[in-house]
Amino acid sequence: MKLVSEKIRDLEALYVRHLRLLLPAEELIAIKTPFLSDMTSDPESREVLRSYALNSRDQAGHLRAMVERATSDTDPIKCQTVYALFDESEDLMNDASHDEVRNAVVIAAAQRIKHYEIAMYESTAHYAQLLGRANDARVLTAISEEERREELQLRKIADRVNGIAQQAA
Repeated sequence: MKLVSEKIRDLEALYVRHLRLLLPAEELIAIKTPFLSDMTSDPESREVLRSYALNSRDQAGHLRAMVERATSDTDPIKCQTVYALFDESEDLMNDASHDEVRNAVVIAAAQRIKHYEIAMYESTAHYAQLLGRANDARVLTAISEEERREELQLRKIADRVNGIAQQAA
C-alpha cells in the first residue's frame, strides 16, 4: 500500500521513478544474495553468487549518482518485486527436501532476479537515451549487458544442478 502517490507526468518522471526503484533493488540484492550463496552446497554457485553481490554494490553506487543528478528527491522507493522474489525463494528453499533440490531453487531464484534486473535496466537505459542522458544510457546499458552475462552463467549452472536435482529425487 502506498502512503503517497506520485504522478508520473512524463518520460522524465518515469525515468526517475525507475532509478529510484533500481537503487534499493540493487542494495537489497547486495544484502540478500550472500544469503542465497549460503543456502547452496554447490561451490560454483556459492562463488558466483558472492561475486554478484559485490557487483550489485557497485551498480548501486552508479545508480545513486544518477538519482542525485536526475532529481532533488533522492529518497529510494521500495522495490516490491525484488522483495517478493526473495521472499518466495526463501519459502522454496525452506521447503526443499534435499540439498540438490535446494541448489536448483537457489539458481532459479538468482535467475528470476536477473531477469527482472535486465528488464529494468534495458527500459531505463532506453528512457535515458531518449531523454538525451547519453552517459547514463551508456552506464545502464553496460550494467544490462553485465546482467545478461551473469544470467547466461546462471543458465549453465542451472543445466548442471537441475540435472543433479533430478537424479537425487
